[in-house]
Amino acid sequence: MILETQQSSDITFRLYDYDRVDHEGKKRELHLEQAMAVMTCPHKQVVQDNLKESMNNLESTRLIEGEYFTVYHWKLGGRAEVPLTTGFLLVSVINGTGQIVTKESVSTVKKGDNFIVPATIGDYFIDGDLEMIVSHT
Repeated sequence: MILETQQSSDITFRLYDYDRVDHEGKKRELHLEQAMAVMTCPHKQVVQDNLKESMNNLESTRLIEGEYFTVYHWKLGGRAEVPLTTGFLLVSVINGTGQIVTKESVSTVKKGDNFIVPATIGDYFIDGDLEMIVSHT
């Protein structure tokens, strides 16, 4: 399983396009020079400690903290109230099933689901047997 976490932008640099063509039958433009100008090559290895925390039924492991986002691996075994200390959370369920419960709704989540916990959510809790990748800015 691969999960790509990336900084969103309005720019696309096409390096390879699988020989696809536009509506006129022409191959779409590639952007090799532009892509090379913004690449870090060779790759710079970043080594960070995986910070582990336990809160009630939740084990949180920070996988990486970068300039644009921080990524965690969460293992939940039961109910946990997780205070929202950032603007929002991006959540990808990588195993299990559970529920996200707010004052207004109960949403069932399962492996393969992705959702956002917005800054405006108010009080909420997560319940279930879940493994998640969670990121924020």
